[in-house]
Amino acid sequence: MRLRTRVVAGMLAVLGMSMTMVAPGVLAWGPESRPTYTMNAPADHATFNSITDNALLGDERQFVRVVEDGVGDTYSHDLTIEPGKRYRVYIYYHNDASETYNTLDKNQAGVALETRMMSSFPEKLGKNERQAIVGRISSTTTNPEAVWDEAYITAKEALTLHYIEGSAKIYNHWHQDGLMLSTRLFSPEGTYIGTQDMNGIVYGCDRFSGSVAYLFETKAIEGEAEDPTPEEEKPVTPVLPSELPKTGPMEITVIAVVAVLAIAALAYAIRTRRAARKAAKSRKNKTNKKK
Repeated sequence: MRLRTRVVAGMLAVLGMSMTMVAPGVLAWGPESRPTYTMNAPADHATFNSITDNALLGDERQFVRVVEDGVGDTYSHDLTIEPGKRYRVYIYYHNDASETYNTLDKNQAGVALETRMMSSFPEKLGKNERQAIVGRISSTTTNPEAVWDEAYITAKEALTLHYIEGSAKIYNHWHQDGLMLSTRLFSPEGTYIGTQDMNGIVYGCDRFSGSVAYLFETKAIEGEAEDPTPEEEKPVTPVLPSELPKTGPMEITVIAVVAVLAIAALAYAIRTRRAARKAAKSRKNKTNKKK
């Protein structure tokens, strides 16, 4: 398994990444129990990102990295981000099988089929909040079937993160200038990757390796207005007034009118009741005389 200088040089030129300029980071990869290999002792079956002495990346298990776009070339596993900037996410892939296992006489044990890559990043971060950018590679013919890694970002200020449309591209020997990938990259299933065609077939050996990179931008979150603090209610001690409220001329007139109307209504009710009784008595007398 030989490292093709031209492929590595092309990838570095496209990504602006130096092999000696990768900041150390935290371990966030998995599965943690998977076997590891070296460049001189590759795997005898299809498996992704499990070589520990890759000349380009070092330990392939840490294959997700992030850097501020256009500012330096030090990719990191743990980066503080700020509003109003762009950041590039880098995800490396490498089927670690020896190239000899790609052949029919080896039952193509080194070929990864239905290979997909998935990535995700947070949509929003509060001030000093730290979350992960995730990269995942899966295949139906590898062991293990999926590997993953995380790079961490911490927001200097509250911000939102937005994918730059069309920025997700795959870089390899066949696509040194990058081939645009579907946004299915950000779906739970991910999107197919490959060599010349994105058909999910990735052969064993470093010359079939590559990377996926994409950009996101950050925007500040304007401070939300705080609910006003209600004023404290002053304690009130109930005190009876020393005299009744004074009544002015208008109030006296209204009271008088109301009193007159009340008296008139009462007199009317009394007269109506008397008339009703008198009428009832008269009808009763007439009835008795007829009998």
